[in-house]
Amino acid sequence: RTPMPYQQLPDVSASRDELEALVRSLPYGDFRRHRSVGIVAARRVLLGTLNAELVLATGSWVCHVDEQLAGCAILSPLTWDSGFFGHEMGVVRLLVGRQHRRRTARQLLCQVLESADRFEHLAVRLDADDFDLRAVAEELGFRVMDTVCTYEHFPCDAGFPAVLEQRFHVRPYQPEDRAAVLAVAHRCFRDYPNRVFLDPRLGPAAGPRLYEAWTEGCCSGVMGQRILVAEHRGSVVGFLGWRVHPDLAEHAGVRLHGAGLGGCLPTRLTAYRELLWHAVRSLDGEPADFDTHLFNVATIQAYQQLGFRFVGARHTLHRWS
Repeated sequence: RTPMPYQQLPDVSASRDELEALVRSLPYGDFRRHRSVGIVAARRVLLGTLNAELVLATGSWVCHVDEQLAGCAILSPLTWDSGFFGHEMGVVRLLVGRQHRRRTARQLLCQVLESADRFEHLAVRLDADDFDLRAVAEELGFRVMDTVCTYEHFPCDAGFPAVLEQRFHVRPYQPEDRAAVLAVAHRCFRDYPNRVFLDPRLGPAAGPRLYEAWTEGCCSGVMGQRILVAEHRGSVVGFLGWRVHPDLAEHAGVRLHGAGLGGCLPTRLTAYRELLWHAVRSLDGEPADFDTHLFNVATIQAYQQLGFRFVGARHTLHRWS
């Protein structure tokens, strides 16, 4: 077969029409099943985030087939992660249209890998339904580290209970709760097998450290605009922090709550359902989505018991140089 040509993307503005056409042709993407977002808004968000990523990217490549843009790859540094873990880390954004998917993805990823010498570690996030891109990534040395599922609460859903039996006292977070919340995070994420925990080069100790740093971000307001805590007999046994999805608000004017973090002590797992219930009740009829890992059956059951609807899943794959 004649290989398809690479063409580096020299000027984002000059290729705006092509990028828009590529985004319209994507078979998969974030928010594509969210009733609260819609496909038009999801595409607008993706275009907005692409423009932001291209400004800071280490490199970007496009692949044309029959003079049509078939795919795009963007390699970006993960500055915070690199400092936190002590390795040069980057992330690959891989967008491939409906035609010639495996060939296009292979050529783009090969070009990225040839230009990624400065990075010890690369990550790529793929829709769990996208078997073509996953197969190509694994062929080139990427390995699946975790799978994250997303569930949506839509205000018109009849499955959300108007009344819920309360076994815990749920209230807004106060600054004096910080130490107790961090202690809960330390306990509940100690053996939590997320993508960092399962990465053999990063090791089990790195996973809990990452979640504790994220919990600090929630308490400080960086990662959580709102935080609730659950108490049992006067002691904090769980927390839930969230915010409005910033990209959706900025690029599409959609207020969708989520993008947060929560956890409960292993002996008080049922508190999480009450935290979710109170969180949804506090939103004044606005939608929300919540993530968890595929193996986290207790949390998935809590989502289902509150009438949340499954809207998608994403794999994270890692590759070491």
